[in-house]
Amino acid sequence: KELINSSLDTVLLRFANQGLSGLHQEIIVLDFPPNTTSLSETSVPPVPAMYAPLRIWERPAGGNYWAQMTKVIDHLPVNALPGIGLRWWEWRAGIIGFVGTTTPTDLKIHYTVREGEFQMPRDAFGFPDLVNPVAYLAASRGLGGNPFYEDCAEKDLYYIASIDTHLQQQTPVRLRRRRAGSRRYCS
Repeated sequence: KELINSSLDTVLLRFANQGLSGLHQEIIVLDFPPNTTSLSETSVPPVPAMYAPLRIWERPAGGNYWAQMTKVIDHLPVNALPGIGLRWWEWRAGIIGFVGTTTPTDLKIHYTVREGEFQMPRDAFGFPDLVNPVAYLAASRGLGGNPFYEDCAEKDLYYIASIDTHLQQQTPVRLRRRRAGSRRYCS
């Protein structure tokens, strides 16, 4: 059990570090209570286990249009008072912090997934594509480090990451045209 959990952590950390979009998920928190200033795995309402939130949107409870919130750089505004929207958010010590709101709000959170520990033997595996690489790494660790199993895991991880890379390369990009007279010169 410990070998599989540590192998899964290694694989997920590697992919999260590479920004693999297949590990990004979304959760919608409906009716986020007024005057609540934080969300975590143990709060009410709770959020799932995550490495970090990527983007957060808000809307009035039951509204139609999402507005993207601003992630603060250092800390939440000290003098800010709760208003009709949350507007800012911060990620610190595994907790998403807010200034607070005076009305119920819906939140949409995009985040990088962190899989929970397996208790075995019948726990669901959250990422079916990672079964083989995790099994190879666990087998290698069980044998004290086996180059054959590590190579097999490495190849599978490379192929999975390549699929994500190819999908990102197929996404069209809008090029910006230079306007006449907008050249910059170095002095």
